[in-house]
Amino acid sequence: MQLIRGKYVLKDGRGTWYDVSKTPSDLISFPVIKDWNKVSEAHKMEKKKLESILPHFNLHKTEHDAPVK
Repeated sequence: MQLIRGKYVLKDGRGTWYDVSKTPSDLISFPVIKDWNKVSEAHKMEKKKLESILPHFNLHKTEHDAPVK
């Protein structure tokens, strides 16, 4: 499964999105984003951007290495 992170959001390999705009003291307790209506527009825009990037690297069924552009 894929993991992707930006400045505001992170998607783990199970499809859960986290708010990483602030760093918690223990570095693993990022808040889970459960309601996208409660996050900033920057969070939403970054999620959309990251979702557009992921398919270019989701080639585990057809390719062995990273994609060629």
